[in-house]
Amino acid sequence: MTPQAGVRITHVSLGGFSESGSELALNVNRFGHSASSAIARVDFAMDPRSVAGWSVTPTATLGVEVAFGNTLIASTASLYGIAIAQYAAFDSRYLLQSGVGVIAQKGAWGVQAGVNVERGAHSNGVNGQVSVAYRF
Repeated sequence: MTPQAGVRITHVSLGGFSESGSELALNVNRFGHSASSAIARVDFAMDPRSVAGWSVTPTATLGVEVAFGNTLIASTASLYGIAIAQYAAFDSRYLLQSGVGVIAQKGAWGVQAGVNVERGAHSNGVNGQVSVAYRF
């Protein structure tokens, strides 16, 4: 069991651009947004098992992320000279995280794979990852 805690600080900056391919294509204004949040999670690793000469370790993760400040993200654009405000769908301060994975090692080789699920008040996300490593 490995507890972890930290702070995440992110910033996105997007220059203005014009959409194309539609009569309702927007002229999007320059956009910038900074956000910060606190993160707490616990990673669990079970006892390794031997499978076909590989050491295989199942893993699990549980965590929470809490956003600081205002979670509203808005951008502006125009269409035929009329100003339009667009708001992000994300509207929750709390994001719950859970995941499962496996770590396999044989000699200098290592393979890690996992799937994570994130859930907010009105939004969900799923991501997966695979990594291969060779120690030399």
